[in-house]
This record gives sequence, structure tokens and C-alpha cells, in this order.
Amino acid sequence: MFTLLGDRQIRIYHPSPCPLPCYSAAQARERGQLNLPIALAAIFGLAAIVVALFWPIWAWVLLSVPIVIFFLFLVSLKSTTSLRYIEELSPKANSMLRSYWHFYKHPFAGAEISSSLSGLSLAAIVVAVIGLFHYFWWGLLIGIVVYAASSILARQFNPSGFLVDDEEKYAHEEIIAFLRASRE
Repeated sequence: MFTLLGDRQIRIYHPSPCPLPCYSAAQARERGQLNLPIALAAIFGLAAIVVALFWPIWAWVLLSVPIVIFFLFLVSLKSTTSLRYIEELSPKANSMLRSYWHFYKHPFAGAEISSSLSGLSLAAIVVAVIGLFHYFWWGLLIGIVVYAASSILARQFNPSGFLVDDEEKYAHEEIIAFLRASRE
């Protein structure tokens, strides 16, 4: 806990490791906690937009910092655990569980980081447009790369919002049902 704005105490809510029970962003706000991933993305995104008004290239540096942080966080999550094959699940569900186990372990944290990355994607669009007004044409190419990277990471942290076909949706529902049954 640290002091911010005088004598008001604010507790930092960090998404991982998520203590049981996991708390959503709304529950964290009720407890007076600050959501770290969303705050980080908002600060860097807004700062990048303001900096883009004067120095477009530095705005891309600011936008890249939280994306790199979230990428390294994802790499560390994926490298820590390997799951065994679960006989009760279909092959597609097993594949999804292995790929996105961090989401199924900490669903609220994954959703919040995914939202943060989606916000950074929107900030990248704004920075690219501002860069075009400054005749910074490379900003369009950089914007496409940043937008693609943050969108791919957003899907990696929260696959449930990006399920496209029925097979993936069924596998996701199967995993959720399995996890609920195993908790009981």
C-alpha cells in the first residue's frame, strides 16, 4: 500500500498471482483498490497521445513499453507450467487449455490485461493519425505493427472474447464445465 494524493491510501491490485477467490475489476474498485494493468495502459496510452502532438516517434516508444511488459509477462506465464493431457476433455479442449491455461487459472486478470491491450490498440490508432498530420509516414507502418502486436496479445490473455468458430466455443464451454466440476 502506498500514499497517493495526500493522506488517501490506495492499495495496488495486481492481477497475478490471483488469490482465491479471484476478484474482478468491479470488486477491486469496491475495495478501493487500483487496477494496475488498466492504470498502466491508461497512463502510457494518454501520455503517448499527448507526446504524439509534439514528437510522434517518442509516442511509439511510450506505447511500446506496456506492450513489451505484457508480452514478457505472458512469456513468463507460459514458460512456468506444462499441463498434462486430461482424459475427460476432448483433444480441442486439451489444446485450448494448454494454450490458455493462464486465462482459465486467473480469468479476471486475463480479461483486465486484454482490455488494457485493447485500449493500447486504440491509442495506437490515435497516435498514427496524429503522426500523419505531422507528416510522419513511418508512423502508419509502426501503428500497424503495434496494433497487430497488441491485438494478438489481447487474444492470448483472454481468448473467450475472440472465439470465432463453433468448435472453439464448444471447447471453451467444455473447459469451463470441467473446471467447475473439479472445484466441487
